[in-house]
Amino acid sequence: MADAAGPDSTLAAALQPLQEATRAARVRARAQARAFVGSQRFTRLVLALGALGTLPRLGVPPVIGASDPLGQPVAAFATRLLRRRRRRMCADRAKLAAGGIDQLHALRIAAKKFRYAAEFFAPAFAHRRRAQACATSVAVLQDLLGEVNDGATAQRIVAILTQSGAAHPEAAGGIAGWTSARRVAALASLPAAWKSFRRAPRFWRAE
Repeated sequence: MADAAGPDSTLAAALQPLQEATRAARVRARAQARAFVGSQRFTRLVLALGALGTLPRLGVPPVIGASDPLGQPVAAFATRLLRRRRRRMCADRAKLAAGGIDQLHALRIAAKKFRYAAEFFAPAFAHRRRAQACATSVAVLQDLLGEVNDGATAQRIVAILTQSGAAHPEAAGGIAGWTSARRVAALASLPAAWKSFRRAPRFWRAE
C-alpha cells in the first residue's frame, strides 16, 4: 500500500510509523515461534506424531468394511466427497447475500475445501478440461472471498497496533479506506463469480 501511495505522499509519510510498528511486531512473533520450536513441548509433540505415524492405519483397527474409504475405488470415494463439499457450498449461499465477515469467511473455507478436493482427485476422472474449468471457477470465488477476509484482517491488525500510546490515525484511516474500497470491489464481483461456479461442470458425474 505504501508503494501505491508514492514515496512523497502524505499517506506514505503517515504509514511509516505504522510500518515500523508492524516490523517490530513481526520480529516479536518470529522470536516466539522460534522459542516454541525449541521447547520441550514441541519436541514431545513431534515425537508423539512420529510414534502415531508408525502405527498401522494410525491405530485404527485393520478390518475394512464395505463403507471404509480404504476399501472403495478412488473415483467412487471422490465422487461422494465432491458432491458433499459442493452441497455444503451451495447450502452456504445465504451467507453470500448476508455479506458479513464471519459468514463470508465460512463460505471461503467451504470453497477452499472443495477446490483442494477437486484438484487432488481430478486425475481419477477422465474429464481433464471439465475438472480444470471447475477448479478455476471456484478459485476465482475463493480469491474474491479472500480479498474480503484479508481486508478485515488488515484492519484488525492495524487496530491492535494502534492501541498503544502513540496512535497513527492517518495511517489507520488510509488503510481503512484502501481495504474498504477493495472489499466493495470484491463484493460487487461475487454474484457473477458465484453464478460461474454454479454453472461449472461437475466433472465427477458419469456422462
